[in-house]
Amino acid sequence: MSTPLSSTSKPGPSISASRLVNPPNEETKITLEQLWKGLERKVREPQLFVAAFESCEILSDDGHKVRIGFPGPGGPIHETCYIYPNSMIYFEGDPIRVTNGVSYNESGELLLTYAFSNGIPGPFPREGLLEGETLQKAIQSSGGAVEGTLKQIRKMVKEGEL
Repeated sequence: MSTPLSSTSKPGPSISASRLVNPPNEETKITLEQLWKGLERKVREPQLFVAAFESCEILSDDGHKVRIGFPGPGGPIHETCYIYPNSMIYFEGDPIRVTNGVSYNESGELLLTYAFSNGIPGPFPREGLLEGETLQKAIQSSGGAVEGTLKQIRKMVKEGEL
């Protein structure tokens, strides 16, 4: 899948966030099937889910491995997305890796978890540990990303798109 970091490169910070897919106060419930369809759509149409994406080009798509390209500040950015149905989507960028994981907690409630490895998108340090206020901002950012995805999927469910 990916090339490991060399022994001389420093790993970037990592963080994760989980949210209940169907919190008690939410009227519109999302099924596992709807959640999964929404996450697959996020792979192919990230601009519907992430404000920073203005557009996305699908470079290849075999149903389980999707290569996408999108404009970045320093030129085109490419990611390879590996889809493991009803379980996980793995986004492999350079150098950041992200997983969108679907699981259940100990109470049997559906969870969506994002894990950012070797860096976190946004204005965060690219090396070392996160501490203090920077750590808190990264935690809020990663949790906000999960919440934003669930909000968009819930909207699609309400509008009959999923």
